Amino acid sequence: MDQTMPAAMKTVPSAKGCLRATTLLALFALAGCAMESGLSRTGDAPTGPKTESSAFAQFPDIPMPADAVLNMDKTLAFGSDESWIGRLVVKSSLDANAAFDFYRRELPGYRWREITSVRGAVSTMTHARDKRILSVQISRAGLGGTEVTLTVSPREPAKAAPPPPAPPRAGQGLSSSPYRPPAR
Repeated sequence: MDQTMPAAMKTVPSAKGCLRATTLLALFALAGCAMESGLSRTGDAPTGPKTESSAFAQFPDIPMPADAVLNMDKTLAFGSDESWIGRLVVKSSLDANAAFDFYRRELPGYRWREITSVRGAVSTMTHARDKRILSVQISRAGLGGTEVTLTVSPREPAKAAPPPPAPPRAGQGLSSSPYRPPAR
């Protein structure tokens, strides 16, 4: 009885090796891209002020607490400079009240005009600037501090109210016969 392996089974170890090599190359490529982006993830240790400053420099019209860390898993933004739209999610060591006070105090200096605000377990604020609306949501983070979600969306241009309908002219629209209630 011949105990040699079939040819197809002899290639399996090399296929596994090829798969491992491809996986490692892909991981190194992704790691290189992440390092070039200049943005840090919430779970990563901050690499210094340059990293966070460069991340927030893409959003020059929004104030950020000094210790803010951008959560890249929850952030989605389109555009640049002062015309971007999207959602930024930031973690800060400020408590919820201090974060609320920070944004209420700082946003007017960035030309945002407050429309409304509600302070509570989850605080919200709405501001307007030029052709955009900013919604700020502040909630307590799991291990202290706060999570701040800043959502910027385009502002719809004000639409003129339609003119009121013209009153009916005599003989048009309404019936000339008097109203009669249904018979009982």
